[in-house]
Amino acid sequence: MIRAHLTTTADGPEHWLEAGRGPDVFLFPSPLIRGHTYAGLIEALSGFHVVAADAPGSGLSAPVPAPWSFEQYMEWLDSFLDTAGLRRPIVIAHSNSAMPALLLASLRPSRLSQLILADPVGFQPRMSYLNMIARRAMDALDEPGVTVAGTPHLLRNLAAHTRSFLTHARASIDADWSAYGLRVQVPTLIAWGARDKTTSFLDSMLRARELIPHAATLISPRGSHDWLIERPGEFAHFVRSLPSGDASSPGAA
Repeated sequence: MIRAHLTTTADGPEHWLEAGRGPDVFLFPSPLIRGHTYAGLIEALSGFHVVAADAPGSGLSAPVPAPWSFEQYMEWLDSFLDTAGLRRPIVIAHSNSAMPALLLASLRPSRLSQLILADPVGFQPRMSYLNMIARRAMDALDEPGVTVAGTPHLLRNLAAHTRSFLTHARASIDADWSAYGLRVQVPTLIAWGARDKTTSFLDSMLRARELIPHAATLISPRGSHDWLIERPGEFAHFVRSLPSGDASSPGAA
């Protein structure tokens, strides 16, 4: 059963979900949607203690006075792990949430045991905003379950956190990993959907291997940008396959 929490912090009310028992997992949702969009994955990760949180400026958590930087989200993530009582969890970061998680793994590696980047933005070739919107629309058609379930959450985010939402959307194109990828020492897995059009899968994967050379990569042949939401059982299977303390897994490349 998924339990909802609302915790008051210095940044205002923070909404987070919790389920299960076992090794700690922190699921960092894309800030363009909200934690509840990942309910199927939270339930599929049976055998883990899973926490998923809406960061400030997204979902049901408090708005922020001005859009946060990736560094501010890293500081929030560092603090929130203590709020939720998570000690060196596996951190799963999806899409736009990947950069703050990568910063944490680069600068404070003792805070997490493993890092899983699911279809992260920031590795794709430079493209126009119009091109990104078109690619995102193609992914939306390829993942009808996510589109139906997630669109109300996305629209609520756009209405409640407009400036933060638009900043995150721009960051999908402008994010730059080059200063941090080589510094990651935490066991890292990059899990990609081969049909991901949002991040231009093949080009992004090759770039990721350059910037995080020690990371393992895992490919879902039928997955699109949000395959961990659309295909939660498949994604959870790979998480359960991870050896303790090592981000290599069967099927990783």
